[in-house]
Amino acid sequence: MRAGSRAMYGLVTATLLAASLVAPAEAEIYKWVAPDGTVSFSERPPPGVRSEQVTVRTGKQDAATIARQQALLEAERAQVQEQQESAQQAAVAQEKARIRADNCKRARANLAQLESAIRIYETNNQGVREKVGEEQRAANIERMQKVVTENCK
Repeated sequence: MRAGSRAMYGLVTATLLAASLVAPAEAEIYKWVAPDGTVSFSERPPPGVRSEQVTVRTGKQDAATIARQQALLEAERAQVQEQQESAQQAAVAQEKARIRADNCKRARANLAQLESAIRIYETNNQGVREKVGEEQRAANIERMQKVVTENCK
């Protein structure tokens, strides 16, 4: 993970943790309309009157709510970390596959050239161009066949 991403992740995590500690708890409240049109709210619905339950947030939290929120935050953090690691592993695997495909392509091209009847030259350590002999050509063909086998799966 890059340093900037790590810092941003830490900032987001800290913000979520702070928000979860001050997040309000929920209370059950009922709302109904009286015959005269007055809207009323209460913790218990009045008998015989059509009411609906509304969610009102209060500023109070108990220890269980805080613990639940912290557990949820930790679970989310773990899930995000797992997703990031999974994405990173997928990127590494994709890069390896790309390199293997490039190696395969080059190895096949080299093998085709070695197996053709054209003359092949190599430059030695002194910078002099020399013709590759049949023994060297056969060794290079064998080596390229191994490279093709390894990279072209």
